[in-house]
Amino acid sequence: MSGDYAIVGAYLDDYSYTDQGSATIFKRDETGWYEEARIQANDRAASDRFGYAVSISGDYAIVGAYLDDDNGSSSGSAYIFKRDGSSWTQEAKLTPSDGTSSDYFGYAVSISGEYAIVSAYLDDDNGTDSGSAYIFKRSGTVWSEAAKLSAPDGFNYDHFGFKVAINGDDVIIAADQADDKGNESGAAYLFRREGEAWNFIVKLTGSDSLQGDSFGKSVDISDNEIIIGAFSNDAQASNTGAAYIYQLNESPTLLAMGNQTISPETATLSLSLTHIHADGTAFTVTATSSNASVLTDSQIIFDTSGLNTIVLTASAGTTSYLDLTITLAQMEYSDTTVNIAVTDASGDTQSSEFVIHTDTPEEKIIASDGAASDYFGYATAMYGDYAIVGAYYDDEKGTDSGSAYILKRGINGWQQQSKLTADDGASSDRFGYAVSMYQDYAIVGAYYDDVTYTNDGSAYIFRRVGTNWHQEARIYASDRTASDYFGYAVSIYGDYAIIGAYLDDNSYTDQGSAYIFQKDGAAWTQVAKFYANDYGASEYFGFSVSLYEDYAIIGAYRDSEKASTAGAAYIFKRDGTTWTQQAKLMASDGMASDYFGYGTAIYKNYAIVGAYTHDYNGSNSGAAYIFKRDGTTWTQIKKLLPDDGGVGDYFGMSVAMTDHYAVVGAKFNDDTDSNAGAVYIFKNTNDDWTQIKKLMASDGQENDYLGENVSLTDEYILAGAHRDDDPINGTDSGSVYLYPIVQKASLMPIEDQIGNPQAAASLTFDVIDPNNGMIDIAASSSNLTIISNENIIIADSGTNTFNSATLENEPLSLSLTLTPNLNAYGKAVISLTVTDANGLTDVTSFVYDVRPPEQKSLPMKA
Repeated sequence: MSGDYAIVGAYLDDYSYTDQGSATIFKRDETGWYEEARIQANDRAASDRFGYAVSISGDYAIVGAYLDDDNGSSSGSAYIFKRDGSSWTQEAKLTPSDGTSSDYFGYAVSISGEYAIVSAYLDDDNGTDSGSAYIFKRSGTVWSEAAKLSAPDGFNYDHFGFKVAINGDDVIIAADQADDKGNESGAAYLFRREGEAWNFIVKLTGSDSLQGDSFGKSVDISDNEIIIGAFSNDAQASNTGAAYIYQLNESPTLLAMGNQTISPETATLSLSLTHIHADGTAFTVTATSSNASVLTDSQIIFDTSGLNTIVLTASAGTTSYLDLTITLAQMEYSDTTVNIAVTDASGDTQSSEFVIHTDTPEEKIIASDGAASDYFGYATAMYGDYAIVGAYYDDEKGTDSGSAYILKRGINGWQQQSKLTADDGASSDRFGYAVSMYQDYAIVGAYYDDVTYTNDGSAYIFRRVGTNWHQEARIYASDRTASDYFGYAVSIYGDYAIIGAYLDDNSYTDQGSAYIFQKDGAAWTQVAKFYANDYGASEYFGFSVSLYEDYAIIGAYRDSEKASTAGAAYIFKRDGTTWTQQAKLMASDGMASDYFGYGTAIYKNYAIVGAYTHDYNGSNSGAAYIFKRDGTTWTQIKKLLPDDGGVGDYFGMSVAMTDHYAVVGAKFNDDTDSNAGAVYIFKNTNDDWTQIKKLMASDGQENDYLGENVSLTDEYILAGAHRDDDPINGTDSGSVYLYPIVQKASLMPIEDQIGNPQAAASLTFDVIDPNNGMIDIAASSSNLTIISNENIIIADSGTNTFNSATLENEPLSLSLTLTPNLNAYGKAVISLTVTDANGLTDVTSFVYDVRPPEQKSLPMKA
C-alpha cells in the first residue's frame, strides 16, 4: 500500500482466460476502503499469472506476470499502471533485455518513485537458477532498463530475487535458498544507487540462521529499516519462523580493498582501506578472527590504536593506510580467517579477509615390547586421559593371540601404562582386533576366538583400579555358531556394551547381528540381540558398531537397498530393556559399491558414517556423511569430502566424532608416500562441518596405512598406522600418532642475552595459557660453571621456579634475573619450561653469553 491506496493481486483470476490473473486497486476515504479499479494486462493470455506480485507507490503500480511467454516459455514480464483521477491505465510493459525461457521475470516486484525493480529468480547468470533482478527507470512515460543486479557470490539454485523491495536509493534482494549457514539457510543483499550505478553494499544472513531456515522468504525496506522473514526458522519450535530487523540510514559506504594471506611467520600486514564516498563522518575499522581457538580478537592489533578496533574520519575519496600486527597464540591447531570490517555511521559494513595457517605437533607411540607383524595400531579408542590400542597379531599367548595396550597421558606426554591379554588367550584369537573404552572400563574383541565353535568369537571386559587393569568378564553370544565373528566390532558406554557379529546367519547367510550386554556388579549379561528390520543375506550388519547413552549405530556396508552394496547404517534406541530400530541411514547420493557403513560412530545427537569406496573425487576416493537427530528423525546434514581427495584414498574407512569435531581416516592417501595414509579433521560450527586440518605422520612411509583406525576426544586425536615399519620393533610392527586439537600453555621466544660478570641481567618473558588455570615454570642452566640454577630468579619467587594462575589467552609477563657466577666467563643455555594444568609442557631456550669486561688500553711510555 501507499498512502490511501492499496493493491491486491489475484493471479489465478479467469476473467478472460484461465489463470490470466488480475489485480485490484483499493482506496481509503473517511468511510473506509472501497474498490477503485480492477486492472489486467492489455495483452493478457492464459496462465500468465498476472498479479502474482504487486506493488504501489504514489500514482504508479507495478504487477508481475512471471509465466508470460514474451521471451520464451515462462520468461515473464511486468506491467506499469498510472493513475489519472480514479482511472488506472497501463503505461508500460517491462521485459528484460536478455530474458529467456523459465527465468520467471516478474516473480517479485517493487516500485518507489521513478524506479522499479523486477526479479527473475530462475535466471542462470551465476549458475542454474541462481537468479537476478532488474532496475527500471521512468523518464516521462517511458520506462527503461537501467541495471541488472546479481549476487556477487551467486551460485546454483540460490534463487536471488525470490523477493525484492525498493525504497528511494536502496533495494533489498532475497536469495532464500543461499547456503551460507547450511543448505537453504538463505541470505539477502542490499544494493544502493550512486548516480546511475547500483552498487552492492552488504550481504545479510540471520545471526542464528541454520539449514532450511529460508531467510529471505519475505523482505521489505523503509527509510530506516529492513525487515527479512525466515519462515522455517526453528528458534521457538520447528518451523515457527522468525523475522529480522536491520537499521538503515543514509550515510557513506566504505570498502576494504583486496584479500591477503598471512602465515605465522608473517606477523605484520599493511592494509589499504578506501573510503568510497564520505562527508567527513567517522567510520570504524574492526579486525576479528573467525576461530578464537587459533587467534583471539585481542591478539589482532592496529598499531595506532593498540586495539583490534580504530575510529577514523575521512574526506570524500581519500584512502587510509593502517598497520596491523598479529601475534599468534593458538589454542586449536587449525586455521583461522581474519576479517577486516569497515563500518560507517549508518552501520553499513564491507570487509576483506586473509587466512592464517597453523602447524600441529605430534607424539608417536610404539609398543614397549613390540615385534614385527604385531599390527599395533590396527584398533584404537580414547576416553579422557586414557587410550587403548589393539595389536591383534601379537604373539604373547601364542601366534596371533593378540593384545591391547593402555596409554595414559601424564606430565611427560602419553606413555604406556599397561598391556592387556585375555586370561585364556590362545593362538589365532586375534584379541585386539576391536577395542573401545569408557571411564574405568575397556572392551577388547577377539573375533577369531573358539568359545564353542571355530571362530564364533568373544570379547573381554577390563576394569581399571588405580593404575592396574584386570579382566572382569569374558562375554560371548548365547546363540553362537561357527564363524559368527562375534567381537569383530565393539563399543562400550555406561553399563552397556555392544558387540557386532557381522557373519551371524540368523535368518540368512551372513546377514549379521549385534548383541547388547549389561553390567550388573562385576557380571556382564546379554540382554538383547538385534538385527535390521529389513535384514537380508550378506549385508554384514554389525561390521561396525558405536554406542552412546541410549543410542547405538550399526553398520551394514553391503546393504543393497540404495544400490548393490551401496551400504547402510541403522540407529537403535533403548527404552528400558528394549532396543528398537529407530532409523535406517543411507547416503543421499549413495551408489553401487560405496560401502557406506564400513565405519560408524555416534555422539549425542550426531552420527557419522564412512563410505570409503565412494567415487566423488575419483574411483574409491571415499566420503563420510554426518547425520543429526531431531526427536526420532535422523537427517543427513553434511557430506564430508577432503579438500584434496584423490583416486584410491579410501577416505572414510575409519571415522570418529564428538559434537565438536569429526575425524576421518584415508589410509591410502599418498601425499607422504604411496599408501602412507592421512587423517582429516572437521569442525562443527552450527552444524556446518568444515575441514580444518589434514594430518600426516612426520615419518610416514610407503604402506604405513595411517588412518586405518582413528579415535578422538575434544583434546586429542589418535590415529593408527599398523603397518608402520618402526626401526625398533620391525616390519609391520605398527605405531600410533597422537595430535592435540587444542594447544597447551606456551612460552614466547626469548632473544639471546649478553651478560656482564659484574652485574645481574634482567629481562621479561611472556607465557600464554589457552585456558584459565595454574601453571608451573622452571628455569635451568646447561652450564653450572657459568651460572647456577639458584642464580636464576623468576619474578618475585626468589627461586628458579614459579607458580601462577592464568587467564584464558591473556599473556602473563614475568621477569627473569640472571646473576653469573663470580669470575665465570662463557656461554650457558638457559631453558624455561612451563607446565599447564593438563600436564602439558612447553620449553623455550636462549643463550646467555657472559663476556669479560672490556680493558682500556694505556699509552706506552716514551
